Amino acid sequence: MAQFLHSNGILHKWAFGAIVELLDNVVDEIRNGTTFFIVDKTLNPRNGCPTLLIQDDGGGMDPDAMQCCLSFGFSDKKSKSTFGQYGNGFKTSSMGLGADVVVFCRHMKNRKLARSIGLLSFTFLTQVGYDRIVVPMVDYEVNTSTGALDNLHSKEHYIANLSMLLQWSLYSTEEELLKQFEDVGYHGTKAVIYNLWFNDIRVLWSLILSQILRRGGQTKRSGKTCRAQRTKARAPPRRDNNKNDKGTAGW
Repeated sequence: MAQFLHSNGILHKWAFGAIVELLDNVVDEIRNGTTFFIVDKTLNPRNGCPTLLIQDDGGGMDPDAMQCCLSFGFSDKKSKSTFGQYGNGFKTSSMGLGADVVVFCRHMKNRKLARSIGLLSFTFLTQVGYDRIVVPMVDYEVNTSTGALDNLHSKEHYIANLSMLLQWSLYSTEEELLKQFEDVGYHGTKAVIYNLWFNDIRVLWSLILSQILRRGGQTKRSGKTCRAQRTKARAPPRRDNNKNDKGTAGW
């Protein structure tokens, strides 16, 4: 099953195709209120290697939607013009750029604020030797009375999944994981792709910037943080679907 995950990444043998699909995923979130997306070169806190951050302020995903997003063979797409019909768009594009991705989502529904953290990791699956795809996830809900975070699953589920996240993700403590929500706001999605296949991050970055500009976003480069350049672009208007348009695939 880990090999199946890797072969899905091979569908995007060229990083160009993976970048196009990832940015289309973000643009597709416009219907959920996205006003901007961020593409950022950051550093792996464990080893200092480059990582790729993709973030938007869209509607985010509740825990069930997050589970479906990181699972194979699921789609909530109804339009015939939409590609990635089985929901594999995000998975194949992220795996086309790197071996591992950790995803953070914040979602509000019926005045309930949920936070979810999930890991899709080729490294984890191959080194542990699973014969199926396992996606470690933890889900929280904010207790409006106390402001504390309540776990949405059993204690056993929480401990087992958190342990895998802390061992195989970029962050070694729960505090570090939760800190990643500080710039997400009340709703949104943040994905950090690491163990990148590209040896030269500069080549990958050039491809990303060219695609952002091609989509008509007003690209702005800000200062460097830990040698990482940040690009914040306002999401461009949705393209009209026609017979030649492949459509977009959501997160």
